[in-house]
Amino acid sequence: MPEHVWSTVEDPTTYTAEDAVGTGMFTVKSLNPQAFVVEANPDYWQADKVKVDELRFSKAGEGQVDQLRLARGEYDHNSMFMPDIEEAYVAKDPEHNKYWFASGAPISLYMNLTEAPFDDVEFRRAIAQGMDKERLTQEAGNGYVEQASQTLLVLPGQEDWLDPSIPDDGVVQYDADAAADMLTDAGYELDADGKRLGKDGKPLKLTFTTPNGWSDWTAAADSVKADFATLGITVDVETPDYPTVEQNRLTGNFDMAFGVRGGLCSMYQSFAEPLDSANTAPIGEKATTNEVRWQDAKTDALIDQLALAETPEDQKPIVHELQQIMIDQVPFVPLWYGGKWFEYNTRHATGWPSADDPYAGSDNNRLIYTSLVPAED
Repeated sequence: MPEHVWSTVEDPTTYTAEDAVGTGMFTVKSLNPQAFVVEANPDYWQADKVKVDELRFSKAGEGQVDQLRLARGEYDHNSMFMPDIEEAYVAKDPEHNKYWFASGAPISLYMNLTEAPFDDVEFRRAIAQGMDKERLTQEAGNGYVEQASQTLLVLPGQEDWLDPSIPDDGVVQYDADAAADMLTDAGYELDADGKRLGKDGKPLKLTFTTPNGWSDWTAAADSVKADFATLGITVDVETPDYPTVEQNRLTGNFDMAFGVRGGLCSMYQSFAEPLDSANTAPIGEKATTNEVRWQDAKTDALIDQLALAETPEDQKPIVHELQQIMIDQVPFVPLWYGGKWFEYNTRHATGWPSADDPYAGSDNNRLIYTSLVPAED
């Protein structure tokens, strides 16, 4: 903050900086409850690259209303989940209506590692084998998303970091029979009614929580429930509101839930957030990012080494070892890559990132808006 301006301000909460200095590529043109409009900043350091004169953000409608507006060409760009994208959007204007649903961070099955049976690595290995991720991607993601690698990497984008000794790119192949055998061998036997018993001899009955109204996650939770049922384990799906799910996951008040960690550009951050014991907390207290409560001295040591490794060449052997921990110890189970929903229309502008030209992530507006050019008439 510039001291010569703010040092004399008595109340910063009411002060308006009429001549504020900014470094962004756009400045505010107008704002009202229905629309937010910004215009190109002639003083931006790359002003010659910004061919977009104006951006208009309109008030979002309900899901289906916005989908209709998108299909009618009222948006040049949007980021929304849209069932049957080819028929509902592309087919309305095949020449101009395009989309690119790149893979984002993995969405994982989180298990509370402080509780039985999740504190048993053999149980977790069996569950990883028993998740039908191919069916899940169809039911929860309309076939738009891909199965996730157990390594915590987003593939193929991060394939340069993949430990070459790990088969199948780290995707754990679904095999319900093998998973059932693994559970039995680990001491979780079936009773006469086909119910899987815990080591205390009682039928296993678990709870899965997912936010109310998140239709794709609810479908995924039902898919997970069905996979557990195949193994003889009863799972109840509960759908409280999102703040409740988030609070319970952070404080460890859950059996199972979905979590989103990893897939970041920083390998240190990708592995430290969900796995470093410094990022967890006792049950009842809020963890920062390690919600599953994974605590392992070897993992912590590797993350400490990774923090000090300066080059990719120094980092890769450490990242390979962390991948092996994900494979061997299964702190949690990455299931599918979250879709980065990105629809765009080329009627007014071209140069959008795409599967054929992935020069930027769909949320990297700085690169996108310095790459767009007016469409030819």
